[in-house]
Amino acid sequence: FAEVGLERTLEDFGLERDADFHIQPTIQNDGEKQKRPDAIVYLPNDWVLVIDAKASKHVLDVTEAENDGTDVEASQAMLAKAMNARRRGLVTKQYAEAIRRFCKQSGRDLIPGRMMTVMYLPTDGALERVRRADPKFQKAAEEDGVTPVGPSGLCALLTACRLRIDEERRSREHYVIRDGVSDRMRAMGDVLAHAEHIRSGLKKAQTGYDRLRGEANRS
Repeated sequence: FAEVGLERTLEDFGLERDADFHIQPTIQNDGEKQKRPDAIVYLPNDWVLVIDAKASKHVLDVTEAENDGTDVEASQAMLAKAMNARRRGLVTKQYAEAIRRFCKQSGRDLIPGRMMTVMYLPTDGALERVRRADPKFQKAAEEDGVTPVGPSGLCALLTACRLRIDEERRSREHYVIRDGVSDRMRAMGDVLAHAEHIRSGLKKAQTGYDRLRGEANRS
């Protein structure tokens, strides 16, 4: 995805920019080179989904080689090397710490271990070419905590994200309504208690008036 395309896709799933996600935020640790994940999506329970959508040009090279029938193995080797280097760059402690720091600066506290990293490829065919270039790539990525996906896989992940976010929103609204009803009930209780106090006062006043009138009549 280009930046605009990814943002539009996230919004199409009902997510709100700067509330549910950030697009291409600049992240950096002290003394480290700046990095820009394509998107950070915030999930309930302090989880985040980090999307890296920088596709390798070697995917095109493999496609052309397959179409021409020449240098297929060499192109596949270059693609495997590039994608594995990219995979390793997404799982460094420095990268995870930079993500955590950015989330904290954005008012969110990322708990260690609650970050899901997605390596996005522009087509499902591109993902399949990476798997053919390196049959061990998928397993190595999963062991590193990286999820390689194409468009269909990303849509499935975003659907799951949307469901979790909607569930949290409904839960928040439930508590807001519940708290609002509780506040109204407490206020009504205060009003009724005050009314009872007034009623008691009026009753005492009426009793005093009746006693005074009775004494006046006897006089």
